[in-house]
Amino acid sequence: MREAVFVVRHRPNGGLVAECQALRLCVSAMDHEQLQEEARDALISAVGPAHMSYRVRMRRPAHTAR
Repeated sequence: MREAVFVVRHRPNGGLVAECQALRLCVSAMDHEQLQEEARDALISAVGPAHMSYRVRMRRPAHTAR
């Protein structure tokens, strides 16, 4: 099964935004549950029936060493 990995960031207004670089998708929502649904809907729109072969994953951004 393929994975659509979305990197989640907090927005200044309190909402969340998630980006999947590999599929060039970006979604936003006010909470994690809604964000997951938005990501799934975006995936369905982007790849159509093939969305069944994808698993949506949410990840926090990696911290870089300074």
